Amino acid sequence: MGDGTEDVEGNLNPGPDASRTPSSADKHGGTRSGQNRQGKWEGENPDEGDSVSPATGSANRRGSLDHSDVKDEDTGSDEDVKEDGSNEGSYIGVVQTIISFHEGAKDPLKGFTAGGVRFVVVAEGPLYLVAISSLGESDNQLRVQLGALYMQVLSTLTLPALERIFSDRPSSDLRRPLQGTEPLLSALADSFTKGSPSTLLSALECLKIRKSHRQVINTALLHSRTPDLLYGLIVAGGRLVSVVRPKKHSLHPSDLQLIFNMLFEAGGVKAGGGENWIPLCLPGFNKNGFLYMYVSFLGAYSDDDTPRNLCEGDDQVAILLISANKEGFYELKTMRDDVVQVGIPISRQDPAHDYKQLEKDGSMAIIKAAVRQGPFASRAALAQGANKMAQWVKREEERVFIVGGAVF
Repeated sequence: MGDGTEDVEGNLNPGPDASRTPSSADKHGGTRSGQNRQGKWEGENPDEGDSVSPATGSANRRGSLDHSDVKDEDTGSDEDVKEDGSNEGSYIGVVQTIISFHEGAKDPLKGFTAGGVRFVVVAEGPLYLVAISSLGESDNQLRVQLGALYMQVLSTLTLPALERIFSDRPSSDLRRPLQGTEPLLSALADSFTKGSPSTLLSALECLKIRKSHRQVINTALLHSRTPDLLYGLIVAGGRLVSVVRPKKHSLHPSDLQLIFNMLFEAGGVKAGGGENWIPLCLPGFNKNGFLYMYVSFLGAYSDDDTPRNLCEGDDQVAILLISANKEGFYELKTMRDDVVQVGIPISRQDPAHDYKQLEKDGSMAIIKAAVRQGPFASRAALAQGANKMAQWVKREEERVFIVGGAVF
């Protein structure tokens, strides 16, 4: 399908900074697709084979950034999360009109393209999420981004609260219950725009340390554990160092991303320093209720209280302790104090050491040759380079990854 005949102009904003609301769509629409002079749009089964979904924002290669919007299905009202003077309102009005047209035709809108810009629409509970992108991401990639934004909304409200807001008052302004979380949504959307590997891969980077050191850290957390502890994490420089968890409960990567976005991307919690007690919903664990997270940034303390074997000079070392008990602050603070007294052996790893290892066994030369050849590299050369890298990762697995974590 070709591009539309008219271009869509205007500045798009980085990230999901909007809350908006269209009327509800029939979720069992047909497979019709249509095209008007503004561009193209698809129903339930687009011709391209890729379904379109709720979107977040991404970046325009010409300099303006994408924008994500959230809409209420019931009322059609819409609001921008970011207000920087750009023309998001006009986009929302157009998208809302097209969505309403497809609803009337019993053919739910999944997405459309206009002037080289891709619009992706997805319904989640009482909300529509819309992505506007000219970066060329696939619809599946935009769906993942919108899903992350929806999880961010749920982490603030929980699903029952979100549904109750629009059940009690369909014309509710979602900005009010989300007030104060705009930096979280913006930081998450900006991570998509800037190509954050962790966000785009739905994964987190672990701090590379010796296996024996990680075991010492796990042991310190387990020995200091209180009965109310659900999850315990040590984080250094925005990288995960250690996780302790119940035997039957794992932490979902999307939940960890929400926590890291709150602490290290948006920056509001870290800026406060010291100790924090934060109610939050982890949708991957349970989207229907809140947990409570004790956060202690160790670098914020006085010299007498700072464990100097913890990446000395790195003010982003933090202990995160999560509980279902909203009255558990002092119990978790006591656990934090016990962990600090034991000491946690985190030492920086020199990336040059890994590079030299790869050079020594010839792996780096093979990898560089494959990269230099780019699209002209032979399949054999690419496979050889990938195998060399995989062999190195396997050798360093216990240092590079957290395999399973510590359980209790």
